[in-house]
Amino acid sequence: MKGNRAKVAAFVAIATMTATAAGFTTLPAGAATNATDVSVDWQITGDWGTGFQGSARVINNTDRAISPWSVTIPYASTLSSVWDATSTPTATGYRLTGPSWSSSIAPRSSATFGFLGTSRGTPLTPSSCSIPTGTCSILGIESATTQPDTTVPVDESVNIPAPTPTPTPAPTPTPAPTPSTPASAAAMTISVAVTSDWGSGRNVDLRITNTGNSTINGWSVSLPWTGSSVSMWNATSTLSGGVLTATNASWNGTLAPGASTTVGLTDNGSFRTPLTCTSSAGSCTVSGSGTTSPIAPSPEAANPDEESTATPTPSPTSTTPYTPKEGSYTGTQKIIAYYPAWATYGRNYQVADIPEQKITHINYAFANVQNGKCVLGDSYADIDKAFAGDTWDQGALRGNFNQLAKLKEANPNLRTMISLGGWTWSQNFPTAAATEESRAEFVASCVSFMKQYGFDGIDVDWEYPVSGGLFQGTAADKENYTKLLAKFRSALNAQETTDGQDYYLSIAAPAGPTIITNLEVGKLGEILDWMNLMSYDFHGSWDPITGHNAPMSVGQKDTVTAFSITDAVNTYLNGGFPAAKLVLGVAFYGRGWENVGSTSGGLYQSGTGASVGTWEKGVFDYTDIKKNYLPTMKRYWDGDAQVPYLYDAARKLWISYDDPQSMKVKADFITSKGLGGAMIWEITGDRDEELLDTLVANL
Repeated sequence: MKGNRAKVAAFVAIATMTATAAGFTTLPAGAATNATDVSVDWQITGDWGTGFQGSARVINNTDRAISPWSVTIPYASTLSSVWDATSTPTATGYRLTGPSWSSSIAPRSSATFGFLGTSRGTPLTPSSCSIPTGTCSILGIESATTQPDTTVPVDESVNIPAPTPTPTPAPTPTPAPTPSTPASAAAMTISVAVTSDWGSGRNVDLRITNTGNSTINGWSVSLPWTGSSVSMWNATSTLSGGVLTATNASWNGTLAPGASTTVGLTDNGSFRTPLTCTSSAGSCTVSGSGTTSPIAPSPEAANPDEESTATPTPSPTSTTPYTPKEGSYTGTQKIIAYYPAWATYGRNYQVADIPEQKITHINYAFANVQNGKCVLGDSYADIDKAFAGDTWDQGALRGNFNQLAKLKEANPNLRTMISLGGWTWSQNFPTAAATEESRAEFVASCVSFMKQYGFDGIDVDWEYPVSGGLFQGTAADKENYTKLLAKFRSALNAQETTDGQDYYLSIAAPAGPTIITNLEVGKLGEILDWMNLMSYDFHGSWDPITGHNAPMSVGQKDTVTAFSITDAVNTYLNGGFPAAKLVLGVAFYGRGWENVGSTSGGLYQSGTGASVGTWEKGVFDYTDIKKNYLPTMKRYWDGDAQVPYLYDAARKLWISYDDPQSMKVKADFITSKGLGGAMIWEITGDRDEELLDTLVANL
């Protein structure tokens, strides 16, 4: 595991975009003068050095519809996030295709998508493009100036919602149908509930339910709105001309028949309950207001004087079981992903970016251990950083912890764990575990922490008892660690009885043969719900010669013994730890050396230390490896270790990593051994979800 990283603040700009419910806009007569079949107007709306944001308009200059639309661009920089289009990496750049709700561009019309990226010091505007059939060109700067500059600088500490298609509201909203109206193939019902009101403003919940008989994939709803300013969460919003439009977030756009999602907002100014709505998914009905505090009466009410005494209609409740999205993980083993607090800064990988339907558990790294208690590791990232829709009310929870709560609301099957310590913050574990009194105090504080911030369990990441970590421990740590975990188990069991729900206990466990002996392996199986085996970092730039980060077996020419996944797993199983509780750690990163000789493609050759890296020297995100190193370096496969590696003879650069081939080997090993599943360190390293999808498909 890793420790903390410095905070990075930046200012970015977000462009205002307008689109129809279908995802494209019609061009005015004479607007399309480019000679090519398709033109791409590529705009960079914010550039903060290491990253950038922008939008692109794909223009159909022909008199025929393009369906489906697809544009390929050569691009050296990294597109880390794309919305309103599907992004697929190519050998030289990306292929952008229309999403399900905007797969076609009508004649003389356009489709718009947005993106975030990481700069590689190359031009951020592509110089050319291609399409499957026909010609394509990139519009120049001159053509871009015909668009009004509507960029507004905003602080990066506020999460920027991805612009999404904004449906044009009907001039006259459709009246709500009577209760006897049967469910149609596409229909939505919205209940509006004021959850708090302080006079000049209020918090409002919009519960959006699919009352039709077919699944909705992507939705937007519009309501008449009298408020003057809206800040929304769980969806993106626009407020224009007295109409509020909410469009689904990436993770709640699919609604099965009968399913619901709740969108929250803070509103300022006057308020009247909307009685009508329109929807991109078909007919739309506003349910009863469901208010929990007084609101101004609607002028459309037949008898305004009676509104204050009317019984609110309760919000509709979905009785349909939770239905996973297509591509979700539905297996019985665990897929556990660590999310580090520092990902919210320079990495710009937010909790909302986590593909929560492809994993079973999120381990949040880390809470700190200070003065014998669990405390916040990074209070700003954890509970204070403001994201879209967050409120500044005193005592309101913001930050990553609140984002995790929203993620769980979207996926009831997801569980979250608070991970304690880590490599950097393990110094105070020995004292906390030393006596019965210190263990009781420490455990009580951690269980309270877990409850306060809405976690489902505790993951203890003590690196390491006795020895082997950043800080030297004591010989007593071995026995005291077992006692500490037993105290955790007892406290969590008591809390389960009180709350009527399950709370989980796990640890992050070492894989090195000299460190495993510092654990009472045979006793831990009865205490833990599972163990996350850190089966990576077997070799790194601290070694004088190159070696594999996560080998399945020790290679014939390796200079060490027992430093492999198979050796580590067998040690735990032979020590009496249950296979079903052993979760195998997999790495979404690689490690690199520089000044490596060319013999055997650099494998087991001397190097002078850590190479360049993605965020730190010698460590590469898999996404970075795939896009920026794999295309230019020679790939080798080690049949003994069952992992790939890369070598560049000119640069003398050597990289050990995992790819889909080796990840499948690990997934098959998990299944063959009857292990409990896979644990990922860490989720931000695989932004295209290629390695994750390999696990999902094979577990």
